[in-house]
Amino acid sequence: MPVRPDFRDDDAGIAWYRKALEAGSSAAPANLGYLYQNGDGVIRNLEKARSYLALAASRGNLGAMHNLGWMERNGQGGPHNDAAAREWWEKAAAKGYTLSMASLVRVYQEGWGVAADPQRAREWMIKAARAGYAPSALQLGLSALAVGGSKGFAEARSWYLLAAQNGDEEAMVALGKLLLSEDRSVDQADARRWLENAADKGSTEAMLELARIYRQGTGVRPDETLARAWQVKADRSDTRMRFRRKEG
Repeated sequence: MPVRPDFRDDDAGIAWYRKALEAGSSAAPANLGYLYQNGDGVIRNLEKARSYLALAASRGNLGAMHNLGWMERNGQGGPHNDAAAREWWEKAAAKGYTLSMASLVRVYQEGWGVAADPQRAREWMIKAARAGYAPSALQLGLSALAVGGSKGFAEARSWYLLAAQNGDEEAMVALGKLLLSEDRSVDQADARRWLENAADKGSTEAMLELARIYRQGTGVRPDETLARAWQVKADRSDTRMRFRRKEG
């Protein structure tokens, strides 16, 4: 998906963007492209957006390359062009831009302007995961579990661990659940630690899993007091989430 710039600005700010653009900035046209693409503080104009992003991309702005790729792919502000989209994503990916790596996964999974190529899609998914893109690591973990067996388990564990160590809440939960399936106490202790880390980040799912662990005594002595405490936290977290969705 397209990436939002680091900050928003008002009409005066837009004037500063244009001054920075004239001075050779790559960030300024990238931000102007986003604003015109979304009508954020300006009248929406996809042709201007594409033009500004193209300028920023030509100056080496990786976010602009990525967003321009999506405009090319979706035919926004100009013709649909899968080949151009792929080229921009490849340029950004070569510089380490993980979102563009993830976009290239879809290029080869779905055959956008090329023949579908599951092997190349997987190669880009691995590159994205190793570069810190958690959704790719999670998908690789799921694929490994689908293979099954001890090898699949070990591979899934390594992908989940990679994403969890990078701070991804969903990966922490996935890793915790995976480790709970092992009988060894060291794995179950690690599972609780990762679930607690995810709970600290606000994961309701992790809180519910911890409540179940203490209620059933999975790897620990049953403790109804702790189980209730985690259940209360989960209920409160869920209520906050539902309230935010309602407000949004």
